[in-house]
Amino acid sequence: MFAKSSIDTDFEKISLTPLMGSGPYKLGRVDAGRSVSYVRDPNYWGRDLMVNRGRYNFDRIKFVYYQSDEIAFEGFKSGQYRFRPENKASNWATGYRFPAVKAGLIKKETISSQNPVPMQALVMNLRRPLFQDIRVRQALSAAYDFEWMNKTLFHGQYERLQSFFHGSELAATGMPSPTEMQVLKPLLPTLEPIQRRAVLARWQLPTSDASGFNREGLLKARALLLDAGFYYDDMQLYQPNGKRARIEMLMTGETMGRVLLPYIRNLKRLGFDATLRQVDGPQYYERMRRFDYDMVVDVFAQSLSPGAEQVGFWGSSAADETGNRNTAGIKNAAIDEVIEQLGDAESRDEIVLYTHVLDRLLRAGHYMVPLYGKSSTNVAYWNQYRHNGTLPTNAVGIDYWWVDKAAEARVNNYLKK
Repeated sequence: MFAKSSIDTDFEKISLTPLMGSGPYKLGRVDAGRSVSYVRDPNYWGRDLMVNRGRYNFDRIKFVYYQSDEIAFEGFKSGQYRFRPENKASNWATGYRFPAVKAGLIKKETISSQNPVPMQALVMNLRRPLFQDIRVRQALSAAYDFEWMNKTLFHGQYERLQSFFHGSELAATGMPSPTEMQVLKPLLPTLEPIQRRAVLARWQLPTSDASGFNREGLLKARALLLDAGFYYDDMQLYQPNGKRARIEMLMTGETMGRVLLPYIRNLKRLGFDATLRQVDGPQYYERMRRFDYDMVVDVFAQSLSPGAEQVGFWGSSAADETGNRNTAGIKNAAIDEVIEQLGDAESRDEIVLYTHVLDRLLRAGHYMVPLYGKSSTNVAYWNQYRHNGTLPTNAVGIDYWWVDKAAEARVNNYLKK
């Protein structure tokens, strides 16, 4: 007979009762909506294992929540919290000029990673007739001016994402290898000619001169649209069926507006009736769930061991399932076949092989306009923390950091002034 647990196990009910765990930290103080603390468990069963030597050095780890990043940054400056991943390019470039930095009490560090960089992209909804022609999708990619945007908005800190697994060993590079060709060869007859050629070639997204005009890209886009049967009347672009070429981009919040508006300006230069539609959170998520959009920004985060979850991202079976992650509406027999092979992979070499092939197929379909990302993480922290010279290749690795007590005392004395 088992004793009845005192822990609330009704998972449909919101509760602050800690769940049972077996890790090195236990849940400490919870200030709902403001902060949560974790305390080190002195009885952690794995504390003396060789693999944990030098790890889990903090007695307490506290996460503080802010409703505004601007307020959060001010909180960091005043020492309300002392370790900050910095995701804002302008802050990283110009924001760290306050007195504590000049006093040498703040450190900035860029920590590299070999994890796949999440693919952040402008997704084209293939459920809309406008995007069915691959030449239209190519044109929309050519109209995006990453180089100007990176220089003007992001202080040159971002990378153009050339892969759905950018920055990792899973990214396909160069020409297909002999083993990749063995997988690709039986699939080639099922691909449309443009996708077939792109799969077999070196992949490189178009680049601009960063002048802000993107003349070559827009000329290429115009030629592709004309080749696809689009035509101009009074400087306005029309589809082959005579309907006006219209694109509405869906967004919520304020963050992506400054990224999308320059792109919309380029689409208008091409003759599109392009608009940005900003809606509130509930409406946005409902429209996303029902695939009710022309184009939308989506992010596809990947692990180092992709598998069956790829069906939800790109599989034909997910394209018509309400609420699924196949936001592009991709239905491609070759992609379905490779996803199945990836799910059945029996070794690391096979995982890498089938992921390379999947990467080539996704890129060659021009299903979305890759935006930007980073294969490293910017962190700023008060100069009391230390870490080994070598950190894990897949994480910032906070569990390998520790506090220098003498440096902490100097920081505390400074903050008391």
